[in-house]
Amino acid sequence: MAAYNFLLAAVLFIVAFEVVQLLHEDLVEVVHVWILRFHADPGNPVITEVLVQVTRIAPAALVEFGIIVGFFGLIHLVQGVGLWLKKVWAEFLSVISTAAFIPLEIIEIIHEFHLVKLVTLGLNLAIVFYLIQRIRTRRQLIHEVHEGSFS
Repeated sequence: MAAYNFLLAAVLFIVAFEVVQLLHEDLVEVVHVWILRFHADPGNPVITEVLVQVTRIAPAALVEFGIIVGFFGLIHLVQGVGLWLKKVWAEFLSVISTAAFIPLEIIEIIHEFHLVKLVTLGLNLAIVFYLIQRIRTRRQLIHEVHEGSFS
């Protein structure tokens, strides 16, 4: 789990950095280069709509997005360090950070059902339950050790 959090933090920091770098670029030109790189048809209505939407992105929105992504990267970095050091608070942070998205996932499924969304929700629920069970087991073991040392 610690390695996963370190990797995810690194990816999120890179994305945040790249988003902020887009402030100094012409977004339409950047997207156009990517369209050509992927050999997509620039005349395709979907591609045209993407370009229209890109022109509506305000610089402030890029800054906000970069800050939010960087914040999530920081959370995963702290969580990874805590898990690496086997800190109990890091396990609680893992439960909270995983469970925090469950309501959003449920809303997404209600709004537009997809099997992938349902599987993602199921996996996140399983992870949360696993982490809670792990914390409970560890607490029970600690309690048993302390009870045994005073008998």
